[in-house]
Amino acid sequence: MVRSKVNLEYIANDSRRKSCFRKRRRGLIKKVQELSTLCGVDACAILFGENHHDPEVWPTALEAQRVIANFRTMPHHRRGHRMATLESFTSERITKFEEKHKKLQSDNRQIALNCLMSECLAGRSLDSIDFRDAYDIGWKANSKIGDIARRIAQLKKENLRQGVTPMNGTSNVTNGAEVMSMTPEDIVPTHYLSPMNTANQYQPTMDYLLIPNVQPGLGYNESMPPLPYAYSSDAPGPSSIYP
Repeated sequence: MVRSKVNLEYIANDSRRKSCFRKRRRGLIKKVQELSTLCGVDACAILFGENHHDPEVWPTALEAQRVIANFRTMPHHRRGHRMATLESFTSERITKFEEKHKKLQSDNRQIALNCLMSECLAGRSLDSIDFRDAYDIGWKANSKIGDIARRIAQLKKENLRQGVTPMNGTSNVTNGAEVMSMTPEDIVPTHYLSPMNTANQYQPTMDYLLIPNVQPGLGYNESMPPLPYAYSSDAPGPSSIYP
């Protein structure tokens, strides 16, 4: 049976709160004992129960005093290195959940773009696509083209080293070795290979995909300067896959 998620908040019901304290007190002491025995570390537990004047100490009060004294003799920078409070623990969990949420949003966006691109390849008209989606599809398509071009160039270079003649190349025989003479344009367009032209490498090939104030792959970006095309982001357009 799957346990339900526990909300970290004060239990207002007295009987439920006392029952929860007894159960979790036993579990906490058991975990501290296992940690001390299995890992050979100094550990102690001090619990102040509700309506109890004397705290419950594990393993003994004398051993707990020794562990606390060793802790207090440590330098301050080492003492608080791994110290955690409820506030810091909650803040860390919130940060992790936010990062996970952003990643899921990005993954969902990529899945939606892939589906939309498949529909376009199957014959769907671009006129029925929102201009933001059209821009991202153009960016994604040109990114794939660049990856394919670089892969083709890599394979052709490997063929050159192995002495295999490509279909669009010419070959000469020199000293019994087959040498190919090819121009760089035969391998791949230079703007896909030059690291100085990465901006042009991923620009959509269709002018109507160059939409102002749109960040490739992510959508709107107000900090980007508008592109020199007569498009208005305020104009009503077709349906979009953006949420």
